[in-house]
Amino acid sequence: MQQKLTFAFLGMVLALCFATSAGVLAADLTDARQLESFFDGVMAVQLRQYASPGAMVAVVKDGEILLAKGYGWADKEERVPVDPVTTMFRPGSNAKLFVWTAVMQLVEQGLLDLDTDINEYLDFAMPDTLLDGRPAGPITMRHLLTHTAGFEDVMAEVFVERMSQVLPLGEYLRDIPARVFPAGSISVYSNYGSSLAGYIVERISGQPFDAYVDEHIFTPLGMNYSTFTQPLPAHLRPYMAKGYLYRGGEAEAADFEWLLSYPAGGLASSAQDMAVFMLAHLSGGTYNEAQILEADTAAYMHRQHFSNHPSIPGMTLGFIEGQRNDVRYLAHGGDTLQMHTGLWLFPEENLGIYVSYNGAATVMARVVLFEEFMDRYFPVERPLLDAVPDMEKLAQPLLGSYQAARSNFSGQETILRLLQSAPVALDDDGFLTTFVMGRPRQFVPIEPDLWSSRDGRFRLAAAFDDEGMAEYLFTGDPMPLMRAPWYGTLQFLGPLVIGGVLWFLLFLIHWLRRLFKHRGRAEYLERWPLWLPMWFFSVLTMALVALGVVLVFRNSPTYGMPLMFFDWPTSTFRIMAVISGAMAVFALWQLIFSLRSWVRGGRRLRDKVYYTLSAFWSCGLVWFLYYSNFFTW
Repeated sequence: MQQKLTFAFLGMVLALCFATSAGVLAADLTDARQLESFFDGVMAVQLRQYASPGAMVAVVKDGEILLAKGYGWADKEERVPVDPVTTMFRPGSNAKLFVWTAVMQLVEQGLLDLDTDINEYLDFAMPDTLLDGRPAGPITMRHLLTHTAGFEDVMAEVFVERMSQVLPLGEYLRDIPARVFPAGSISVYSNYGSSLAGYIVERISGQPFDAYVDEHIFTPLGMNYSTFTQPLPAHLRPYMAKGYLYRGGEAEAADFEWLLSYPAGGLASSAQDMAVFMLAHLSGGTYNEAQILEADTAAYMHRQHFSNHPSIPGMTLGFIEGQRNDVRYLAHGGDTLQMHTGLWLFPEENLGIYVSYNGAATVMARVVLFEEFMDRYFPVERPLLDAVPDMEKLAQPLLGSYQAARSNFSGQETILRLLQSAPVALDDDGFLTTFVMGRPRQFVPIEPDLWSSRDGRFRLAAAFDDEGMAEYLFTGDPMPLMRAPWYGTLQFLGPLVIGGVLWFLLFLIHWLRRLFKHRGRAEYLERWPLWLPMWFFSVLTMALVALGVVLVFRNSPTYGMPLMFFDWPTSTFRIMAVISGAMAVFALWQLIFSLRSWVRGGRRLRDKVYYTLSAFWSCGLVWFLYYSNFFTW
């Protein structure tokens, strides 16, 4: 009863906060000069703060382009300024919005159905079981548009190093990621699913995806400085801005980015062209006299079609819903490894915002810009929510270590999931804390499965397992968190790996010292059956560590990240799989020998403890390799 009264009281407080928000004075969006001054001020700070040579901004409202402006340099070395009309940036996953628009054009024509099994449209078949063997269910176009198809994430070779690595889209997509969630059960972002939809557009239209979008979207809208084609058409190459990596505290020019998954992120476009695209979506699929979608279709796209929780924003057909300062918006971020972008549509306000940066360090810049824009033009003033009674008890089911559901589960990329750990804890002030949109946030409960940030701007929803513990956490975007099992957390596996590697490194050093030390060498060699498995395990461990170091520190000059993600070293990972298998054999040998030493007796206690510790560390390392799929070919 007390818990219900607590939630009711919190609900009344939130309602009062929302009711008083209307009294805050908002800046005038129709004042173009004031709007430009706002962006000028933000960009003057951000280009320096985030080491970005350039940026572009577009704002549209009520059928007009209020602002389209370039900042800084498209080519810093040649002093070429960013031109909002002609300069082209790579807006990353904003490309997906053109995939979804193309899909809906074909739905209008009756050539695609949103609820038909996509196997009807493909020339290869989707797996019908999940990675764990359960039935997966058929995938439909609706699942692709709402990111509910259930594919695992694969980072490797979405981008590649060279044009010669770029495969035909259908050939690339035949390497199907594992299905890990039943279709329609949870929204988890997928580049593969987006490019698969682009390939279906190819199959149904009979045109390459880039040619289809050019003919049916770019040309009708007059988007003359936009393309999906790789390499860029000759007439557009002079307008392509350079992308910049962040090295040594400065922006360093990098080469053109090549994408295998190009419908999901291979667009190049200007601020003016993206403004026109926003206007078309905000105006019922029409811009000037060109119509790319029927009004009913555009409205249908912009409705919510899936949510991971009924009390938080979800997915439209392609756009990601959000709410900020009591205003609903449709958004899509976009990231290449050199450029970062954000796009926001406000259908009820007939407003759209687009911003793009050509510096790699600007991941958070668009978030900061968007928050400042909303606080200036749609301000809300609320008191911060206080902690409630029994906070620790209410938070208990949510506490723990979580990992991104958008992860790899079947290959060696699984190890990245450990690096995406998100702790959910109570801070010193008694608030539930975790990261949302790149920043730590404090939360208080509204309902047992729904929490609000103290400023009321974010919500955190939970899905519970049969034991009443939170299994998933949702914030509204298709990036849910899933509770990590204790044996799969960084807190558990990290010490196992570090301790195991140090143990066997010290063993090798000790072995070498004893081997080359005259006194006691004969006795040591006589005991070879004891130390031989340890010696082999130690050598194999060091070999695996050496290979890992080479893979991690051999960077791509184009992307500034480990080269293995752009030119997957299959042969190296096969060698690592063989080494991992051999390590498992020698770990088992050590485990058996350790158990026998205790059962049979006759050994010194010191020796028994030593063998047992060696068996423990070897088994720990093998568990890590197994969990991280290093036995996978």
